[in-house]
Amino acid sequence: MKEFAIVVFVIAMFSLASASCSGANTVPPLDPIPDLSGTGCARAEKRLLELDCPWAKPSKSGETFGQFCRATQHNGFDLHPECLARAASCAAAKACA
Repeated sequence: MKEFAIVVFVIAMFSLASASCSGANTVPPLDPIPDLSGTGCARAEKRLLELDCPWAKPSKSGETFGQFCRATQHNGFDLHPECLARAASCAAAKACA
């Protein structure tokens, strides 16, 4: 009977310890990322291609600027696509960053 009480005690302590630590490994949510829809990235890509900016052309692997922009935005890095879409020149687009 004494062994049973020890086993129950150990299980209870383990349950309490694991319950109190269950939220310890959660990551707090990031601030909202602007333009997850990608519409700003599409407008930025269109404008940069109109300006003939070299970085707007597809990469060697075939990735377009719009794809790169959406992935980068989704990963939490703001490329300021709204600013890029309004740029008057490639130099002005560089200033958006």
